[in-house]
Formats: sequence, structure tokens, C-alpha cells
Amino acid sequence: MIQKYDSGDIIAAKKSLDAFLKRISTTPKTNSIKKNKFANNADYLEIGYIQAELDRVFHGLWEWEIKLVNVAINGVYVTGNLRIFHPIANHWITRSGIGFKEFQLSAGRKEPLPENLSSKALERDLPIANAEAMKNAAKTIGNAFGRGLNRKFNFEYIADENILNNLL
Repeated sequence: MIQKYDSGDIIAAKKSLDAFLKRISTTPKTNSIKKNKFANNADYLEIGYIQAELDRVFHGLWEWEIKLVNVAINGVYVTGNLRIFHPIANHWITRSGIGFKEFQLSAGRKEPLPENLSSKALERDLPIANAEAMKNAAKTIGNAFGRGLNRKFNFEYIADENILNNLL
């Protein structure tokens, strides 16, 4: 059986979806954007900001799951899934991310051999790789999470009113 919706329901749903899409496509305020002096002053958002933004937008209905931790020749990488509960669509959405961090070496050492690693390399570097993986997954959600940073084109959602005319 096909469920019927009245035009008021359709208009309300579209307005809710438009407001949500506009919210996640809005660029963060300038004071939230940081500069990475080690990457040509590229813009970035700190992991704490992204986690707080996930809480604000998704009302705490999100989770980060590490899928893989592995060591490369000169560092560690993490892959994981960010699951968010979409409040308008009323279902879970998964975004994947990967993050890498070069091992910190002891002073004066140049080669990434086990004996050259700083004594706390994994203790420091693994959480950084994990945060980078989560940040990369979150970026795919929208500008509010850093998608448009460092890009020449920054997409911001604009509602298409013709969609309603076609539906109604």
C-alpha cells in the first residue's frame, strides 16, 4: 500500500531537510579554523571542535569505530567508520576515514627503524593518526566539519524551490 502525504507534510519535511543541509554546509567561524605551520599553513579544524560539532548537529547520536590500526615503514595508520544518526532521514549513515602519522624519531636519528623511535612514539602518534582518520571521515559530511577548507570552491547548500513544485 502506498502511503499518501498531504502537501503540508511534504513542505514541512522539505523545510527541515533544507535547514539541516544548510547547517552542515556552512563554513565554520574563522576563530575555529586553525593553521598548520607544518603543511604550508593549511587550514584545519581541531578534533575537539569536530567532536563538539558532531554533538551539536547530531545531538550526540554519533560514534567512531576503529576498523584497522597498522604500521607502515615510517609511521602508523588508522582506518575507521564514523556513524551518525541522520535526524531528518531517521537512519544511521556511515562515513569512512583514514589517518596517518609519521613516527617521531629520537633526536638526531633519521631512519625509521625500531631502535630509532622516540620512547613514546606510539603513545603520541597512534592517537594523532586516529584523530586524523576521524576528521577525514567527518569532512565528508559537509563544510561544518572542514570539507571546504583549503579548496578553491566552497559549496554551500542553496534550497531548490522547484523540487516542491514538481512534488506538489
